[in-house]
Amino acid sequence: MNTLERPWGKLAYYYERSHEPTLVLVHGSWCDADDWNGLLPYLPAGQGVLRFDLRGHGRSDGPTSPMAFDDHVADIVALLDHLDLTSPILVGHSLGGMLSMRLAELHPGIARGIALLEGWSYLGVPWKAQGEMYGMLPDDIVARIRAKWEAAQARWPRPILDAYWETVRLADASRFLATTRLPILEIYGDRGKPRPTRDELGIPERRNIELVCIEAAGHYLPHEVPGPLGEAISAWLERTRLIPAKWA
Repeated sequence: MNTLERPWGKLAYYYERSHEPTLVLVHGSWCDADDWNGLLPYLPAGQGVLRFDLRGHGRSDGPTSPMAFDDHVADIVALLDHLDLTSPILVGHSLGGMLSMRLAELHPGIARGIALLEGWSYLGVPWKAQGEMYGMLPDDIVARIRAKWEAAQARWPRPILDAYWETVRLADASRFLATTRLPILEIYGDRGKPRPTRDELGIPERRNIELVCIEAAGHYLPHEVPGPLGEAISAWLERTRLIPAKWA
């Protein structure tokens, strides 16, 4: 991996430069850039791809002083500036989806579209199946996910972690979703239950926001259903003309 020096330490990233727009993959809480590995073969060929480890995750350095949700946004902006990337397409899973929306809200024009993979509008959405995270994943993969969680959280001093997580709980993209004109794709797994409504997910009924549910999948879509997930993202990119048709 390459690294970018930040005031707090090293931000680790992979960047495969190719045709623009670049797909910027933002992982979820306690995950890292490797969690995208299964999805990569199913993304549109010919596009640049940037993936990285958020501060305190994976191979990036951990926090030694208080930080907030928006500090991740500042790190992403610094990385985009460092690589001279303009108008990428953001693909965010879970916390990464929340960060993608916050990034687009704080920096209008920085992205040309956002794909949200269970990227909650806010953590307290009414959907009651939100907590059923693992879908049909086999036990060994669930164990690896949980082990990664524990290893990542152990790197955070407890007071810093608790204060940070409070800022995540306050994050709310409702206003952004109600006003943005960006093309947005929202993808959720239905856990094998009745599919959630937009109201239950905090997603407004707007023409620029599409909602797709993948049958029987849980929260960890890049692990569970990389093929159908890649197909849904690719079809959306082609449908909205966010990438040239010859590369779709």
